[in-house]
Amino acid sequence: MHTLGRSPHQRMHRKSIAIFLCGALAACMAAIPAYAAPMTMNFYCMANVSQTHTRYITAIFPAAAIKGDVINAWRLYLESQNINAGEQLTCDAGVSVADVQGRMDTSRQSAADLKSRVVEVDWKFAGQVPASEPDKVYGYCQSGTSVVSTTYFSDVFGVPVGQATSNPEVAKAFFEYVGTTYGKPAGLGIGAGPGPNGEWCAWIGSIAEVERDKATTEGKLKSATRQIVETGWRYDVTPRP
Repeated sequence: MHTLGRSPHQRMHRKSIAIFLCGALAACMAAIPAYAAPMTMNFYCMANVSQTHTRYITAIFPAAAIKGDVINAWRLYLESQNINAGEQLTCDAGVSVADVQGRMDTSRQSAADLKSRVVEVDWKFAGQVPASEPDKVYGYCQSGTSVVSTTYFSDVFGVPVGQATSNPEVAKAFFEYVGTTYGKPAGLGIGAGPGPNGEWCAWIGSIAEVERDKATTEGKLKSATRQIVETGWRYDVTPRP
Protein backbone atom coordinates (compact mmCIF):
# COMPACT_ATOMS: atom_id res chain seq x y z
CA MET A 1 0.00 0.00 0.00
CA HIS A 2 1.42 3.40 -1.03
CA THR A 3 1.84 5.94 1.80
CA LEU A 4 0.95 9.60 1.12
CA GLY A 5 3.48 12.30 2.08
CA ARG A 6 7.24 12.10 2.57
CA SER A 7 9.14 9.70 4.80
CA PRO A 8 10.87 11.01 7.93
CA HIS A 9 14.21 10.51 6.13
CA GLN A 10 13.10 12.68 3.18
CA ARG A 11 11.81 15.41 5.48
CA MET A 12 15.07 15.48 7.43
CA HIS A 13 17.05 15.62 4.17
CA ARG A 14 15.03 18.60 2.87
CA LYS A 15 15.33 20.33 6.24
CA SER A 16 19.12 19.92 6.16
CA ILE A 17 19.26 21.45 2.68
CA ALA A 18 17.09 24.38 3.79
CA ILE A 19 19.29 25.03 6.82
CA PHE A 20 22.41 24.90 4.63
CA LEU A 21 20.94 27.31 2.07
CA CYS A 22 19.80 29.76 4.75
CA GLY A 23 23.23 29.66 6.35
CA ALA A 24 24.96 30.17 3.02
CA LEU A 25 22.63 33.04 2.15
CA ALA A 26 23.27 34.73 5.50
CA ALA A 27 27.00 34.40 4.96
CA CYS A 28 26.73 35.89 1.49
CA MET A 29 24.60 38.77 2.71
CA ALA A 30 27.08 39.50 5.48
CA ALA A 31 29.87 39.61 2.91
CA ILE A 32 28.09 42.21 0.77
CA PRO A 33 29.13 45.76 1.76
CA ALA A 34 26.50 48.31 2.69
CA TYR A 35 27.37 50.20 -0.48
CA ALA A 36 29.53 49.69 -3.55
CA ALA A 37 32.98 50.90 -2.56
CA PRO A 38 34.87 53.07 -5.06
CA MET A 39 37.17 51.15 -7.37
CA THR A 40 40.91 51.55 -6.88
CA MET A 41 42.31 54.23 -9.17
CA ASN A 42 45.73 55.81 -9.64
CA PHE A 43 46.03 59.45 -8.60
CA TYR A 44 48.47 62.30 -8.47
CA CYS A 45 47.85 65.69 -6.90
CA MET A 46 49.19 69.14 -7.65
CA ALA A 47 48.87 72.69 -6.34
CA ASN A 48 49.98 75.93 -7.90
CA VAL A 49 51.02 78.97 -5.85
CA SER A 50 51.22 81.89 -8.25
CA GLN A 51 52.75 84.33 -5.77
CA THR A 52 55.89 82.21 -5.34
CA HIS A 53 55.86 80.66 -8.85
CA THR A 54 55.81 77.21 -7.29
CA ARG A 55 54.01 74.04 -8.30
CA TYR A 56 53.69 71.23 -5.75
CA ILE A 57 53.34 67.74 -7.23
CA THR A 58 52.97 64.34 -5.56
CA ALA A 59 54.05 60.97 -6.88
CA ILE A 60 51.44 58.64 -8.36
CA PHE A 61 49.59 56.58 -5.74
CA PRO A 62 46.66 54.12 -5.72
CA ALA A 63 43.52 54.86 -3.71
CA ALA A 64 40.06 53.31 -3.40
CA ALA A 65 38.27 56.62 -2.93
CA ILE A 66 36.21 59.12 -4.85
CA LYS A 67 38.10 62.04 -6.37
CA GLY A 68 36.41 64.59 -4.10
CA ASP A 69 37.72 62.86 -0.97
CA VAL A 70 41.27 62.75 -2.33
CA ILE A 71 41.17 66.45 -3.27
CA ASN A 72 39.90 67.45 0.16
CA ALA A 73 42.55 65.39 1.94
CA TRP A 74 45.18 67.04 -0.28
CA ARG A 75 43.75 70.48 0.58
CA LEU A 76 43.96 69.71 4.31
CA TYR A 77 47.59 68.66 3.92
CA LEU A 78 48.49 71.87 2.10
CA GLU A 79 46.80 73.94 4.79
CA SER A 80 48.70 72.04 7.49
CA GLN A 81 51.92 73.04 5.70
CA ASN A 82 50.81 76.69 5.34
CA ILE A 83 50.79 76.36 1.57
CA ASN A 84 48.14 78.75 0.26
CA ALA A 85 47.12 77.51 -3.17
CA GLY A 86 43.59 78.89 -2.99
CA GLU A 87 41.56 77.02 -5.58
CA GLN A 88 44.57 76.23 -7.77
CA LEU A 89 44.80 72.63 -6.67
CA THR A 90 43.48 69.34 -7.97
CA CYS A 91 44.01 65.61 -8.08
CA ASP A 92 43.85 63.70 -11.34
CA ALA A 93 42.92 60.03 -11.63
CA GLY A 94 43.20 57.23 -14.15
CA VAL A 95 42.80 53.48 -14.32
CA SER A 96 46.42 52.85 -15.27
CA VAL A 97 49.63 54.44 -14.04
CA ALA A 98 50.49 55.29 -17.65
CA ASP A 99 47.32 57.36 -18.00
CA VAL A 100 48.17 59.44 -14.94
CA GLN A 101 51.85 59.68 -15.81
CA GLY A 102 51.02 61.41 -19.07
CA ARG A 103 48.91 64.03 -17.31
CA MET A 104 51.55 64.57 -14.66
CA ASP A 105 54.22 65.07 -17.36
CA THR A 106 51.97 67.66 -18.99
CA SER A 107 51.63 69.48 -15.66
CA ARG A 108 55.39 69.48 -15.20
CA GLN A 109 55.92 70.86 -18.69
CA SER A 110 53.32 73.55 -18.03
CA ALA A 111 55.22 74.57 -14.89
CA ALA A 112 58.47 74.72 -16.87
CA ASP A 113 56.84 76.89 -19.54
CA LEU A 114 55.67 79.27 -16.82
CA LYS A 115 59.15 79.20 -15.27
CA SER A 116 57.66 77.88 -12.04
CA ARG A 117 59.65 75.87 -9.53
CA VAL A 118 58.47 72.26 -9.10
CA VAL A 119 58.47 70.84 -5.56
CA GLU A 120 58.10 67.08 -5.12
CA VAL A 121 55.74 66.33 -2.22
CA ASP A 122 55.86 63.05 -0.30
CA TRP A 123 52.11 62.71 0.23
CA LYS A 124 49.42 60.22 -0.66
CA PHE A 125 45.81 59.59 0.24
CA ALA A 126 45.38 57.35 3.27
CA GLY A 127 41.80 57.93 4.44
CA GLN A 128 42.47 61.33 6.01
CA VAL A 129 38.83 62.41 5.46
CA PRO A 130 35.49 60.60 5.96
CA ALA A 131 34.74 58.20 3.11
CA SER A 132 31.95 59.35 0.79
CA GLU A 133 29.81 56.86 -1.09
CA PRO A 134 30.27 57.17 -4.85
CA ASP A 135 26.55 57.12 -5.65
CA LYS A 136 25.58 59.84 -3.18
CA VAL A 137 25.74 63.61 -2.95
CA TYR A 138 26.12 65.14 0.51
CA GLY A 139 24.65 68.28 2.00
CA TYR A 140 22.96 69.85 5.00
CA CYS A 141 19.90 71.91 5.87
CA GLN A 142 19.55 75.06 7.93
CA SER A 143 16.85 77.51 9.00
CA GLY A 144 18.77 80.61 7.89
CA THR A 145 17.62 83.76 9.64
CA SER A 146 13.93 82.87 9.61
CA VAL A 147 14.02 82.57 13.41
CA VAL A 148 15.00 85.84 15.10
CA SER A 149 17.95 84.78 17.27
CA THR A 150 18.69 81.16 16.37
CA THR A 151 19.75 79.18 13.32
CA TYR A 152 19.12 75.44 13.35
CA PHE A 153 21.47 73.17 11.40
CA SER A 154 21.11 69.54 10.43
CA ASP A 155 23.96 67.08 10.48
CA VAL A 156 25.82 66.28 7.24
CA PHE A 157 24.00 63.55 5.32
CA GLY A 158 23.90 61.97 1.88
CA VAL A 159 21.13 61.12 -0.55
CA PRO A 160 21.30 59.21 -3.83
CA VAL A 161 22.35 61.34 -6.77
CA GLY A 162 19.18 62.54 -8.47
CA GLN A 163 17.16 62.83 -5.26
CA ALA A 164 18.89 65.97 -4.04
CA THR A 165 18.09 68.59 -6.65
CA SER A 166 14.89 70.53 -5.98
CA ASN A 167 13.60 68.05 -3.41
CA PRO A 168 11.24 69.97 -1.10
CA GLU A 169 10.60 66.84 0.97
CA VAL A 170 14.05 67.12 2.56
CA ALA A 171 13.55 70.67 3.86
CA LYS A 172 9.98 69.83 4.88
CA ALA A 173 11.17 66.87 6.96
CA PHE A 174 13.89 69.01 8.54
CA PHE A 175 11.47 71.75 9.60
CA GLU A 176 9.00 69.18 10.94
CA TYR A 177 11.76 67.78 13.14
CA VAL A 178 12.94 71.20 14.34
CA GLY A 179 9.37 72.33 15.05
CA THR A 180 8.59 69.20 17.05
CA THR A 181 11.90 69.10 18.92
CA TYR A 182 12.38 72.79 19.69
CA GLY A 183 8.82 73.94 20.38
CA LYS A 184 7.84 75.39 17.00
CA PRO A 185 10.08 78.50 16.94
CA ALA A 186 8.31 81.55 15.54
CA GLY A 187 9.12 82.27 11.90
CA LEU A 188 10.71 78.88 11.26
CA GLY A 189 11.01 78.25 7.51
CA ILE A 190 9.01 81.32 6.49
CA GLY A 191 10.10 83.11 3.33
CA ALA A 192 12.98 82.13 1.04
CA GLY A 193 15.88 80.01 2.21
CA PRO A 194 19.53 81.15 2.23
CA GLY A 195 20.39 79.30 -0.99
CA PRO A 196 20.87 81.16 -4.31
CA ASN A 197 17.39 80.05 -5.42
CA GLY A 198 15.76 80.18 -2.00
CA GLU A 199 16.76 76.65 -0.98
CA TRP A 200 16.95 75.57 2.65
CA CYS A 201 19.26 72.62 1.96
CA ALA A 202 22.65 72.84 0.25
CA TRP A 203 23.91 69.95 -1.88
CA ILE A 204 27.66 70.26 -2.24
CA GLY A 205 29.54 67.03 -2.94
CA SER A 206 31.69 64.90 -0.67
CA ILE A 207 31.41 64.70 3.12
CA ALA A 208 34.59 66.72 3.70
CA GLU A 209 33.43 69.46 1.31
CA VAL A 210 30.09 69.72 3.13
CA GLU A 211 31.73 69.81 6.56
CA ARG A 212 33.94 72.68 5.40
CA ASP A 213 31.05 74.63 3.88
CA LYS A 214 28.81 74.07 6.91
CA ALA A 215 31.52 75.25 9.32
CA THR A 216 32.11 78.39 7.21
CA THR A 217 28.38 79.18 7.07
CA GLU A 218 27.97 78.69 10.83
CA GLY A 219 30.95 80.96 11.48
CA LYS A 220 29.38 83.74 9.41
CA LEU A 221 26.00 83.46 11.12
CA LYS A 222 27.11 83.08 14.73
CA SER A 223 27.18 86.33 16.67
CA ALA A 224 26.38 87.85 20.04
CA THR A 225 22.73 87.98 18.99
CA ARG A 226 22.47 84.70 17.07
CA GLN A 227 23.16 81.22 18.38
CA ILE A 228 23.79 78.10 16.33
CA VAL A 229 21.91 74.93 17.26
CA GLU A 230 23.19 71.58 15.99
CA THR A 231 20.09 69.39 15.77
CA GLY A 232 21.91 66.22 14.68
CA TRP A 233 19.08 65.58 12.19
CA ARG A 234 19.65 63.59 9.02
CA TYR A 235 17.26 62.88 6.20
CA ASP A 236 15.95 59.34 6.08
CA VAL A 237 16.10 58.16 2.47
CA THR A 238 14.08 55.02 3.27
CA PRO A 239 10.94 55.08 1.07
CA ARG A 240 7.77 55.65 3.05
CA PRO A 241 4.98 53.08 2.66
